[in-house]
Amino acid sequence: MSQLLRDAPEVLARALEVVAQSLANFARRCLAAGADGIFLAVRDDWVDSPENGPETYRRLVEPGDLAILAAAGAGTFNMLHVCGRPLDFRRFAGYPVQVINWADRYAGPSIAEVADWVQPALCAGLDNLQNHGCRLARRLCAAGDRCDGSGERSSDHDCPRLHL
Repeated sequence: MSQLLRDAPEVLARALEVVAQSLANFARRCLAAGADGIFLAVRDDWVDSPENGPETYRRLVEPGDLAILAAAGAGTFNMLHVCGRPLDFRRFAGYPVQVINWADRYAGPSIAEVADWVQPALCAGLDNLQNHGCRLARRLCAAGDRCDGSGERSSDHDCPRLHL
């Protein structure tokens, strides 16, 4: 992205705008089809790099995020997932969603740091780097049973989610 931003910033800006318009249209259609909301993942730590500058996300990406969320504005359960290690968590905490999710254990900020001022409901508190489903599968399979990833025991099929 850094090279494209350097070499053809107008092309990059237009591409991001087209992607955002497409996702906004998709969000509208999801709601029209009966969805309660959307799940939008955002990430600023790969955009606001020293090479790109600190306001690159706000200038190029945030308008698209907000257009997508505006298109989903009628939703009653729009969730924002903040990927990576957010450089500006406050920016995302101000997005118009009902729920905000992030890796508080891995990336921060902690729930305690934001609980008093974040308006959307908080969806955090799990160690996302530990795959608990696979641990269950290992226990079941080690006991001679198999699982299908649902947590239900069975001995007549293989576990497609088993990662030993």
